[in-house]
Amino acid sequence: APRDDVYRIRAALHKRLALTEAYLTWSEVPQRFEARLMELHHATGVPLEERIAALEALQDEIDGARLKTDEWDVLYRLRLQVERDAYEADRRARTRAKAG
Repeated sequence: APRDDVYRIRAALHKRLALTEAYLTWSEVPQRFEARLMELHHATGVPLEERIAALEALQDEIDGARLKTDEWDVLYRLRLQVERDAYEADRRARTRAKAG
């Protein structure tokens, strides 16, 4: 890609691949954390409060794990994306409930 496009392409890939079956970390332990984040992301019918509590508990485990900084950064970003999506899904559900 042209040099000026590289960063935008990387950002687009990370945004789209972040919450898929593709691992963004490369070691076994961080990949287990990624898998758990994906489980929380795809969990349906879990109230927002429970999902956020589970994310916070998982973040405590991640923070205490022996991880390289770059893998911790990836996991933290993924956690924030999962949390953002949980709040957004809850907001949409409440909007539908009010309209319905």
